[in-house]
Amino acid sequence: YILGDILAAQSSSVLAKLAVGLDGQIIKADSSVAAGIKWADDSVPKVASSYVGVRVDNTANETSIMSVTLPGSVLGASNAVQVRVFVDEFTTQNSTDTLTLKAHYGGTSVATLIFTGGENTDLKGTIDFDLVGRGAVSSQIGILNVVLLPDRLTLQNPSVMGHNGYINNNISIDSNANQTLGVTAKWSAASVDNEFGTPAYIVTKIT
Repeated sequence: YILGDILAAQSSSVLAKLAVGLDGQIIKADSSVAAGIKWADDSVPKVASSYVGVRVDNTANETSIMSVTLPGSVLGASNAVQVRVFVDEFTTQNSTDTLTLKAHYGGTSVATLIFTGGENTDLKGTIDFDLVGRGAVSSQIGILNVVLLPDRLTLQNPSVMGHNGYINNNISIDSNANQTLGVTAKWSAASVDNEFGTPAYIVTKIT
């Protein structure tokens, strides 16, 4: 025996060693294995989080604002994963420049939203990217919802009331394999007036 090994009954007269699992795993009942229990990944909803902010300023390059590797079978046939990215700045004074936000899974672009600027626009809010299994491990629906609003409601200037965008799309990615889940941001032009920032994001699993 080594540290962490336990004894489990395989029948009314047989005890057998169940070797310790990996760091972070928990004991889970499973009638399909000999011991009736097994070590398994913790089912706590949080998949990932980051408090490291990302800036997309004065550049026209597509920039990752969040990216995680989603372990195989986390999404499965009918689970859901939700990404929430917090936005603390969306600023542009050029009404012709646009900001493109894209959600990705498994190397595939799932959904895209494009937002225009405006004089003295300074908005904050959230980017929500939900990925839901559609009854099979290779069938999903991705939903991208973005809400950006000013700190205060400025009725005197309706042009900066904010942005709200929603789009969904069906995709076919093998969720049994490890796949990258991410969101990117891209300005249409590199300008000192174009600034976009995120302070943190959270990824959760919804069963």
